[in-house]
Amino acid sequence: MVAEKFGMLRKWFNALCLAPTLLLAGLLWLPVNSPAAKLFAVTASYGDPAARSLLEVENSSFPDLVKDLINNYQQFEVLQSYSDYSAKIRFFALPDAFEFNINKNNANGLYEVRVVSKLTGLDKTFEAVDSEDMQQKIIDWLWVEGDDEALELLEEIFKKSTAVISDGSPEASTARMADSAFYLFGFYHGSSLQPAMRGAESGAHIELRVNSDSTTFKSPVGTLHGDRLSVAIPLWLHFNSRLSYVGQMDVSQLDLEGTRFYDLGLQTGLAVRPVVRKSEERFGWQITPFIGAKSVLSSDAITAAVLYHVGVNNRFEWRLYERSSLSFTTQYADYHNIKIEIDDYELNTEIDQQIVKNGLMLEVPLFWKPLYGHLFAIDTRFIEDFGENNYQTYGTGLSLRGKTFAFSANTMFEKTDSLERVQLRLSLGWDL
Repeated sequence: MVAEKFGMLRKWFNALCLAPTLLLAGLLWLPVNSPAAKLFAVTASYGDPAARSLLEVENSSFPDLVKDLINNYQQFEVLQSYSDYSAKIRFFALPDAFEFNINKNNANGLYEVRVVSKLTGLDKTFEAVDSEDMQQKIIDWLWVEGDDEALELLEEIFKKSTAVISDGSPEASTARMADSAFYLFGFYHGSSLQPAMRGAESGAHIELRVNSDSTTFKSPVGTLHGDRLSVAIPLWLHFNSRLSYVGQMDVSQLDLEGTRFYDLGLQTGLAVRPVVRKSEERFGWQITPFIGAKSVLSSDAITAAVLYHVGVNNRFEWRLYERSSLSFTTQYADYHNIKIEIDDYELNTEIDQQIVKNGLMLEVPLFWKPLYGHLFAIDTRFIEDFGENNYQTYGTGLSLRGKTFAFSANTMFEKTDSLERVQLRLSLGWDL
């Protein structure tokens, strides 16, 4: 009777794993209608004060947009006939983030730009000998020199923008660092047909992970769509049954409405197993203190940042009926930025965040002995108020396991007030 009930539960579990995995994988590759909105845009106002003319120009590259605006190139050629005009700036999909009031020949005979913003009360005036000099001053002030006024403005924009890539969003650098550590140090499924926990025997484990995700952002200017491709190489070196070195390098590219972001990440930790679950035992516990860093770069958004985190990951696992298992993973990490100084220039994206993640995973063998199914859920909490306070991840997957290897495919779905994200993760791992 017990065996029959378990067999029925396994059939339901098969369906729960197979159907969502295939459905979400298919949805990930469906064509997406390209929305009109870009991250950056200018709405220029010029001409007769009593009847101003408006000109809106979008661009996926902010420096190109500033260059064309200040020099009256491309679509801004109509402004060549005017000595003064204003321009409202859409920045990271946030309308009217700030405004340029431009005077090509002020009382001092210089090119003048007055920058104002209702977000912070900013009112700052720049003077330059010509348009090219002014273009460079604006870019340097906003992103390179990073004075208090610029940092305050960027912080307010990033708090209000749903397209933020630094903090407070599932697609933000801090959240992706937390994900990377979480999946590396504790939230993983079995890596072979061996019933013991990973690291119970001396040796090594290496993987190749490829992750593709599709994210839809809601914004005041319409829907934004982003595609990211990530590649990671995790490595485990088991010194003995209680101690392992764990490390990983990962790279990724995000295309967000034509604006491209690149990052490189490194993780390293020391996995300690106070309770070793061998093949005949039911409970195991692993705790991993870790550190990691990530560099983010975008020439389109004039963004460069280096972040680091320090944290601890706890994994608890139980062997259930036959080869089934249940694991619970919890993680806390503290995130900060590193100031970058190049000659007299300083790049400084302020980050001060703490993230807590908790996840539960169930693994069950399916209708074919080497095939396993996984169901899992993860809760993520940002301690510092910055954008989204929390979000949840729901996933399902399959893994094909041999004596010393495993190939797996997992799909994940996340939804918040401002975005929806579907992920497909493929991994191939070997126990050496």
